[in-house]
Parts: sequence; C-alpha cells; structure tokens
Amino acid sequence: MLIKNYSIRFFLLIGALLIVAISFAQTRKPVAQKPASNKPAQQKQVVNVPLKLKPLWGNHPGGNMLVADGVNYADSALRVIDDKGNRYPVISFKFIYKRKSSYTDDQTGVVKNGWDAVATDVTGDTILSEVWRNSIKESLQKDEEWTIDYIMVKDKSGRKVMATPMNFKFK
Repeated sequence: MLIKNYSIRFFLLIGALLIVAISFAQTRKPVAQKPASNKPAQQKQVVNVPLKLKPLWGNHPGGNMLVADGVNYADSALRVIDDKGNRYPVISFKFIYKRKSSYTDDQTGVVKNGWDAVATDVTGDTILSEVWRNSIKESLQKDEEWTIDYIMVKDKSGRKVMATPMNFKFK
C-alpha cells in the first residue's frame, strides 16, 4: 500500500519521529547528583544600613537665622557629616532662594509685592558662585528663605547617596 498524498506522509513521518523522541527521553539514565554536604552554604551578607547624614552650611544646620548672619554665611561651603563626624564629599546640590520681589502693574501703575524663587545647580563644588554670593549679600531681607536640596554625596564604598534637605528662614 503506497500513500500518494504527501501531506499525509509528512504527518506520519512527524508522528514517527515524535514517538522515537519520547521513547528515547524515557530511557535516559538520570544524572547523578552530588551528595549534599552537611555544611550550610556561607553567603556574604550585605548589610545596607542607611547613613545618618547631616548637611551643614558652614557650621549651621539650618532653621531660623538673622539676616546679618545669612549675609556672613553666603560665603560658606556646604559640608555633609554623619553621626560619627565623618565627612562625605559633596558631588552636587541645588540652592533655591525664595526672595521678595516687587513689580509695577502695567495697567494700574501700582507697585505690587510678591515672591520670586531662583535656583542654581552646583556641581563639583561646595560653595555658590561669586555672582550668587554677591547677590545674596546685597539683597537678603527678612522673611526670605534658602533651601538646599538634592544634596548628593559619595559614601565610603563609592556609591552616590542623597542627604536630607536643609532650610533657612531669615528673621
């Protein structure tokens, strides 16, 4: 008996190959496993303890400050220490200055007061640029604020770590 339909031949050939593969898989010997050792596997435990970082502007931790002190602190550098006093190198930070502003309304001609926020990103340095320092010294007023945020430092293992932000409000 000769099968002339090629599609039937193809399916019969695939079926035969499938039967041979299944029988071969069932007759294989299992691979010998190594005997279990009595010692538990020693794994190096990585302790990821968060650092308690404290940023300081000069020697000031933030909070309320007199305007005269703020003018003096304009030239200070940002530094970050931990609870043991170890110093961490500062990679970058953002300095945000919320200041009083005034403008003249074009329609009424009345001078109006408001708030303006200006910011700068400082990278690779711990002090503000000379332009920023001079601007602060010339214009710092009562009720204005500084925020130092996105403080990025490098820890002892070389990882980048972010410190908590700090705020100053001037009285």
